[in-house]
Amino acid sequence: MKKIAVFTSALILSGCSAVKSAEKQKPVAEYFSVRAEVTDGEFSCEADMKRTSRGWEAVIDSPDTVKGTVFMIDGEQVHISSGELGYSVPRKDFPDSSPIRLTAAALDKCVAKHTEGELCGQHYAVNVSDGVPKQLVIGSTVKVKFSKFKENKAEE
Repeated sequence: MKKIAVFTSALILSGCSAVKSAEKQKPVAEYFSVRAEVTDGEFSCEADMKRTSRGWEAVIDSPDTVKGTVFMIDGEQVHISSGELGYSVPRKDFPDSSPIRLTAAALDKCVAKHTEGELCGQHYAVNVSDGVPKQLVIGSTVKVKFSKFKENKAEE
């Protein structure tokens, strides 16, 4: 018990915290674009993601096997395309475990100043600094590093 108290005190005194208090945070802009380096176990990809008034657009840049795949996620549908091929599914039928869907959903929560909580049955925490998302952890396997954050206007 004494070790737990010492460890907790050390964390508090050192200022270590996975996520800053939402009330003290500058909120994430409603519309923005960001580069996401996503790792889910052995799977990893890089995507340019954009949150607009119509929903999310994520363009996969790597690995080469899925480069150019585009995910369009709105309130009702998910459209996935690659070259001339594409298909749409109702959002409720798109897997909750999709790292792209989870990343978009966690960033949606950040816009509402909820940087930590539960998402699709998994704990998530987003490190936000001065209104800019830096990294995200979902459950025990999904990790995302963000870069190239840019605030956009509503129709971009």
